Amino acid sequence: MREVLADGGTPARAAAELADADLTSLLKEKLVDGGCRLAAVRALARLGVPVADMNGPLPAEFDRGGGHPALAAVRQRRAVGTLPALEEMAASDHRLPTLSTHDGRVGDDERLIEDIRATIAALS
Repeated sequence: MREVLADGGTPARAAAELADADLTSLLKEKLVDGGCRLAAVRALARLGVPVADMNGPLPAEFDRGGGHPALAAVRQRRAVGTLPALEEMAASDHRLPTLSTHDGRVGDDERLIEDIRATIAALS
């Protein structure tokens, strides 16, 4: 498991979810890996790492297009330190990495902004 987690990326997601306290330092390194950042956040929270330690990595997940799963993680962990990033996202027109005029993407953005606003309200 250590090798899969160390390699990072998408395959490391499952390894992060199964990680134990012996892998805490490696999980912290994965907070900058977009392929498994959210799984690392969940694992670290499960292992008792303070939510404040993840206030930086969670907004990075929003910027990458992590959207609803990242917002769910913020709500579950009551990560109030992410409020400035959430408020900035709510005010921005750049919530999705590549927004086009395609109806599906516009609908995705509308659902995302609703979820952002609900998350802000839940944390306020």
